[in-house]
Amino acid sequence: MLISAADGLLSDRLKHMPASSNLRSTIKLAVIDSWAKKIAVAIDVANELALLHYSGAHHKRLNSSNVVVSIPTFRAKLVGRHEPSSTDVTGDGLQGRFLRTFEDQIRYAAPERIQDLPQDYTAPCDVFSFGILVYEIATSRFPWDGMSPDEVYEARALNGRELSLTADDSAPLPIADIFIRCTYRDPERRPTMQEVVELLESINVADLSTDTLPETTYNRAEQLHRQREYLQARELFRRVADRFPHASFRLGDYNYQGKGVKADAATALKHYRRAAEGGDGEAMDMAGYIYLSGDAGVEKNKKKAVKYFQNAVGKGVPHAMYHLGVCYHKGWGGLDKDIAQARKLIMRAVHAGLDEASRFAERLGWETESESESCSDSES
Repeated sequence: MLISAADGLLSDRLKHMPASSNLRSTIKLAVIDSWAKKIAVAIDVANELALLHYSGAHHKRLNSSNVVVSIPTFRAKLVGRHEPSSTDVTGDGLQGRFLRTFEDQIRYAAPERIQDLPQDYTAPCDVFSFGILVYEIATSRFPWDGMSPDEVYEARALNGRELSLTADDSAPLPIADIFIRCTYRDPERRPTMQEVVELLESINVADLSTDTLPETTYNRAEQLHRQREYLQARELFRRVADRFPHASFRLGDYNYQGKGVKADAATALKHYRRAAEGGDGEAMDMAGYIYLSGDAGVEKNKKKAVKYFQNAVGKGVPHAMYHLGVCYHKGWGGLDKDIAQARKLIMRAVHAGLDEASRFAERLGWETESESESCSDSES
């Protein structure tokens, strides 16, 4: 894909640039100023990596300093490939091999390569590095910008953090999706570079927009959630939380359970309340539960809890039936103690298949209607 410099208002900047420059420099100077050019560069790099992998080799040092971009055609070429040598393994072996490229690669290295005993370098390691390159191209930001290599190592290897695209980055969904797939923590789940080439080439630049249909983004986030890729799913849910109350519920769950983010009940409650305002029954129940339990420093408020449970019961949420039933059984939240109402609600939760409601009913010796009818039939 050849792209003319006339595509953008680049003449002043291009006059002062050499005929070619590394990708990091062109990103800093903002000369790759359209998605057409960004995708063209990404396709060139992906094609070269795919050919390299087809030959059985790996690049091992993929980063934006090792990609040369021709000006003004915006064609890209890989350089700086790591060539094996007798100095690869030094000192205590694997550690020496790792430290040799620590400074320049810690921002791009696959998670399996920054462990105390890094795994052997494989094609998926290059794929992960390409994903970080996509991040850099999409956001025009240096990966882990403002952090030293040691700080990046601590964030990634010790704290399990990874880069993510946020709603503020305004990356079109096809680009965000390629970044997400390439940077899966499980190397076996990453696509091959040939598959990445096909994904990039399938993008219709003319139709590309950051205003991707919210339904598409939400459905992709739910898919990632089912695959337990919570970090990536969280960023997509954030993009559509204004449109889909259940996206706010998911964000609340991630904060409450510590999935892809540090557990924080107070932040979870904010998301649950927002989702509840949008009519999400599960969020109503969870907001009520946090108010009921006073979890993680949130001030207890049983009256608020009961109100949330009542609204969630109206939405048919089994957990809310159980929770409200317990409140009636205990006389909590301003409710008069009412065993009959408690039993009615809890048995509804039992019939809906809620195990904790069944255990509660069993402790009190409550039988389900079907059990009672069975006993009556056997006696007759």
